[in-house]
Formats: sequence, C-alpha cells, structure tokens
Amino acid sequence: MDQTTYAEFIMSLSNPSASYTFNVAPLNGPVVLDFPLHIAHYFTKQAMDEGSDGALNEEERGVLNTVLKNVLKEFEAFWAPVEKVQVSNAMLETNPEVIGIAEPGDTVVLIGFEIHFQHANGVVSLAYPYKTLESVLPKFSE
Repeated sequence: MDQTTYAEFIMSLSNPSASYTFNVAPLNGPVVLDFPLHIAHYFTKQAMDEGSDGALNEEERGVLNTVLKNVLKEFEAFWAPVEKVQVSNAMLETNPEVIGIAEPGDTVVLIGFEIHFQHANGVVSLAYPYKTLESVLPKFSE
C-alpha cells in the first residue's frame, strides 16, 4: 500500500496496458485496476492455449473481461464489512495516458497485489483517488 500522485501512478503503467476503470457506488468516484500486460497475456494464454505478447486482441479482451468479472465480485465482497458497494461501468483502457480519472497532482491510494504463477509473476495495482475514498474514510476508524 502506498500513497502517490495520480501522475506518478499513470507514468508507472506500461503502454500498452491492461487497465480497467470502473465506478464504485456509493463512493465518490472511479477506481483503476491495472493488470501488468504480461499477466494479462498469461491469463489469456491459459484460457486459449495461445495468445500474443503485444496489444490485446478482441478474443484476449474477452478472456480478460471474464477474469475481471470474477475480480470485481471479490472486490465487492472485500468492501462489504465497511460499505456495501456496487461496481459499474468497467471499461478496459490500453493507453494509460487517456484514463483521466483524477488531476495529475491529486493524491491516490495505491494497493499492490503480488501474483505468482509458475511462469508469470507481477503486481496488480488498484488505485483509488483520494476523492473516491473521502466519504468512507471515517468508517475505517470505527
């Protein structure tokens, strides 16, 4: 877990990327979930017994969307003890420079999840702009 600026977070992502933006109700804004591209390709290769190493094609995007649905179900369950949340409008963005969920100098809370597979390792990043979390911060001290 770390705190950084939105600009620093975006600069840390690969281009192309496998980044999803989504809204979280009733929080006050969007969130970014980034899969390192090599991890995204690992998921697609496992599901399809093939895959590329470059930008994600349509079939690979479909596989990754299935992975995302499962991750977002767990995301909602994770939040349940603090706040009942509902995820909507999840969209894949492959160019992190156009994500634009916060101003460059805005603070983001960055949570990294290490993933270890036999042939792929990496850190999946979850970035919350401060404005997204601001309304629920008091609940963390209860």
